[in-house]
Amino acid sequence: MPRKSCLWTLLLILFLAVLLFPFASMLIYAFFARWPADSLFPRHFTLEGFRTFWKRDIGVAFQSTLFSLGVSALTLILCIMAARGLLKTRPRIRKWVEPLFYLPMLLPAVSVSMGSHKLFLALSLAGTPAILLMHIYFAFPYVFKLTYSCYAALGTGAETSAKNLGAGKCRIFFWVHLPTYLFGYLTAFMMGFIISYSQYFVNFYLGNADHINFSMIMTPFVTGSNRNLASVYTLMYLLFGGVVLLACSVIPKAIFRKKGDRFGSD
Repeated sequence: MPRKSCLWTLLLILFLAVLLFPFASMLIYAFFARWPADSLFPRHFTLEGFRTFWKRDIGVAFQSTLFSLGVSALTLILCIMAARGLLKTRPRIRKWVEPLFYLPMLLPAVSVSMGSHKLFLALSLAGTPAILLMHIYFAFPYVFKLTYSCYAALGTGAETSAKNLGAGKCRIFFWVHLPTYLFGYLTAFMMGFIISYSQYFVNFYLGNADHINFSMIMTPFVTGSNRNLASVYTLMYLLFGGVVLLACSVIPKAIFRKKGDRFGSD
């Protein structure tokens, strides 16, 4: 094997080891109560952490996941409308308007949440509407960037050609629009889900007992001294989020592979 290939292989192994070592340590602590410093192996195998999660917080996990799915879906719809509208504007106007959509990336969540809270109270929007709006607000720039980049890379010429050839709106949507942009939409959807799913301060500051999400129940255990519960809740956090991301990656490929569409090829 060439020396250069060996070097790249070694770097890849080191990179994977750095990524997987924290996960392996967390996995061990999830199934063992103690790992003394003077012992090579962990001790006291236990499933108590998983039992605690199942009894106390399994409902919160499902509720948090479903809420983030709804947030990402609404955010994607708004971003599609904004991106397609921006494409129809003049280039001179577009280059000045586009940066405005990215402002939430720069604004601190603490300042925005505290300032918005007073406005929501004045408009009687406290509770679920306020949290929903804030989740969409913070996810919007990331979802918009991916959606707009998808349109900028692929263009809208295929839809225009189909329309000029006499295709109806439904046929254009299912046979032209979705095959062209579906993977871009799903990438943006996954980003919106991650932003909403990992949101902590918005729910903590604006919500109440009915708006507890996964990050809120996981953070006290991670910052506490019980490593078993911290590891279990972190694993469950990764599991619920990973299932959604995996579904977004696998389902469309399976659909297109079944139809024989070239967009589903690896």
